[in-house]
This record gives sequence, structure tokens and C-alpha cells, in this order.
Amino acid sequence: MSLKRLHLWQCEKLVEVLRDQPELEELRLGRNCFCVELLENTDVPKLRSLSSGLKDAAYLVPGRPIERLELDTPFSSQNFNLRLFQKLSLSTKPITYVSVTIYNSWEDGVVRAAIRAFAGNWPDTERLRINVDGPITGQTILDEIPAFQSIRELGFVSASLTTAEEPASTNPVHNYGIVQRGYLKDWEQIFSHLKELCPTLVKTWHTPYIGAYGRGWDS
Repeated sequence: MSLKRLHLWQCEKLVEVLRDQPELEELRLGRNCFCVELLENTDVPKLRSLSSGLKDAAYLVPGRPIERLELDTPFSSQNFNLRLFQKLSLSTKPITYVSVTIYNSWEDGVVRAAIRAFAGNWPDTERLRINVDGPITGQTILDEIPAFQSIRELGFVSASLTTAEEPASTNPVHNYGIVQRGYLKDWEQIFSHLKELCPTLVKTWHTPYIGAYGRGWDS
């Protein structure tokens, strides 16, 4: 049977399964699927949508027409490999939907570097979903998101907006003329300013960081 969509949470014979699916367009892999690296470049040639960990994605994205990517390995986590991450830019078509997670060390520099890396890898992103899993500063959002020049939809999942006073960016490469007056204290204000910087951006949303004790940090 020829399939268009396939979700596998556990599969010891993954290579055999995928080689029998030349028409496959959507693939979701769990963590107990093995031997993706044994696939030939000609296997699943029509794959457009992929959800997997970093290692599997690094084998499946290059040379295939991936347009939608959901990555479940957190950026900057212990298992994150920057060399493999860079391979995720090698799709034969622009990747326009991206869903990613940041390993949040509660340091703004880590979050900022992650978003900058996402923009470098996937400059054609139109829909971006970032699982922050902790705090993010308004200045980081305003500095880094405009690098996605085609962005139409932006969502932050499990995110707490840092409201402490923060200096404006001094990096000329990422200076978009933002003047902090009274500092940006809420999501509505952040998103309003961001839409001024990103003419294509039409939809923004966020969900609050719940934390270890199930209590939201902001709304």
C-alpha cells in the first residue's frame, strides 16, 4: 500500500518500511525508530513534512523537498550537535514552517543565539513556532525575529516575557532602531512593535510558561 502520511513511534525495520513508500509526503518519527542513516538518497523522494529528532532530520532533510520541519531535539541541549543542525538547511525547497525547542538555561544570550541560528538556517520561514520553556526578553524578540524576512505567523510556547529593564541592542547588525521608552512590559506591546518591523507578520501568539509547579508566570 502506497502511503502519503506515516507516523511511527517505534520501528526496528524503518529502512525497509520507508523504501516501500516512494509517494510518502509526511513523516513523523518517534525516538525508537532506528537506522535512518542507512536510507539511500533516492528513498522517500517526495517527503515534504518531517517531525523527528536532530540526528534523523540531518539524514532526511538534505536532498529532499522538505518544506515543513518539526524538530524535537532542544537547541543547546546536551544532545544538540551544531554540525548536524547545519545540515537542516539543505532541503531542495525552502523550509517555510519551522517548529523548534530551545534548551533554556535562563540566560538571554542562549535564547538570542538560538533564534539567530534558526534565522540563519531557515531564512525563508513563514510560520515559526518556538518552544521557549522559560524566559525570553522583549529586546531579543525585537532584535532577532526581523531576520525572518518572510515571516507571517509567530508563536512562542511556554514563554515568560522578562520584564526587568534591559539595555537596547548594541550590535549594529541587529539594530532595528528600537528606542526603549519605559521598556516593553507585555506581549501585546512586543507584538505590536514587532509587526512594525516585520511587514509580512500578520499572526502572533504565545502560551505562558507554567514552570515546575504548574503556575503560569505571565499571560
